[in-house]
Amino acid sequence: MEEFFAEAILSERKSLCIGTLTREEAVNSGGDVPANGVGLYLFANNLQNPASPPEVLARLVSEEAANALAVLLRAKGGE
Repeated sequence: MEEFFAEAILSERKSLCIGTLTREEAVNSGGDVPANGVGLYLFANNLQNPASPPEVLARLVSEEAANALAVLLRAKGGE
């Protein structure tokens, strides 16, 4: 990953991230969302195996969308 807008640790095994992907990460990524390494993505990382490719969950349409989703991830819901 070249750059993160946000990262949320979901468990000791998985984190959810908003950011860019390298072309290699995009080509090797898992998930149902096609990725080409251009733009911003929502993806999950395997914290127990950092070398494993990310699971791409969504491609974000703009930097503004990435920022809005980052704010949502940082929000402390229910507190």
